[in-house]
Amino acid sequence: MTLSRKEVGLAILTALLIVFSFPKFEWAHLIWIAFLPYLIAIQNKSPKQAFGLGFIVGIVITAGGSYWILHTLREFGRLPLVLAIPIFLIFCLFNNLHFAIFGWLLKRFPGAPRIIFIPIAFTVVEYLFPQVFSWYLGACLYKQLWLIQPADITGVYGFSFLILCVNVVFFEIYLWTRKKTSHFPKFEIMALGLLFAVSCAYSQLRSAYFGRLALQSPKIRAALIQTNIGNLDKFESSHGYPYAVQKTRAINKELVLKASKTNNLDLIVLPETASPGYFTEDQLSNRLEMFQLASQSNVPLAFGGYYKTEHQTEPALKIYNTLFLISPYFQVLGRYDKVNLLAFGEYMPL
Repeated sequence: MTLSRKEVGLAILTALLIVFSFPKFEWAHLIWIAFLPYLIAIQNKSPKQAFGLGFIVGIVITAGGSYWILHTLREFGRLPLVLAIPIFLIFCLFNNLHFAIFGWLLKRFPGAPRIIFIPIAFTVVEYLFPQVFSWYLGACLYKQLWLIQPADITGVYGFSFLILCVNVVFFEIYLWTRKKTSHFPKFEIMALGLLFAVSCAYSQLRSAYFGRLALQSPKIRAALIQTNIGNLDKFESSHGYPYAVQKTRAINKELVLKASKTNNLDLIVLPETASPGYFTEDQLSNRLEMFQLASQSNVPLAFGGYYKTEHQTEPALKIYNTLFLISPYFQVLGRYDKVNLLAFGEYMPL
């Protein structure tokens, strides 16, 4: 498989444009042309070569957008740098492999109409490919509220599809300007304009609806607390290390009581897994600590903790990452069990 420096450079450029479209940069306008360099690079390539260029795209995206995982491996996994780096590199190789699969599909079916096949191929591959983190192309548009309200119908995949549609139109214009095709994509541009018009109109209607709903809805005054307890401290407190449990409880108590001095406060919200260990009836110490904290503050508390099914043992025992809501009167008002768990962090995929 022979790839020129120019082709590799174009693949890397696509990856960088995608990385710059997401936080921390958030230059979301770049996403509309991000795939253009890659589509140019694979024009006359075989499926294997397109796979290789897509593989490069995926590696650079993961390295540029998920660099923080290296720090997480060291802090949460307590791994030395010499082990954390190889694990991170392996993660970079496989995390965005769907870009390579997408490229292979494009060249495997070269006769398919690009304006239809390319967006569908990417969206289907993105939907089907398992990911450690829920990372989707359309998510970079999260601030474009004037456009993205149809996501309540299509999900994020609808905007991954729209992004690829725009990129394909730009690619068709590129081919026409380079005289590689006599077809100018005027009908594709019109169809794309219609898609944008419908999306914008629907977004306007939905935004207006939610604006009216917000005005009519009851208001609550809430304090959001960031305890800044590191992953290692949370890990140790959840496993009952006394010093870690005491540290977590002391920070919770200090910040909750401080927040409770705010006038007319209706709710205090603590972070995920703010309660050390299980918040279940067989863990009386943990339950009593949080109930007393709510009672002392005289404000309902919402906080994260672990929950498990009662009166069951392995393998029937189930453990949940749960949000609890408790009152100042030693009552559990409600709970919500997290559904979309973090692979390798909250469960081990088979």
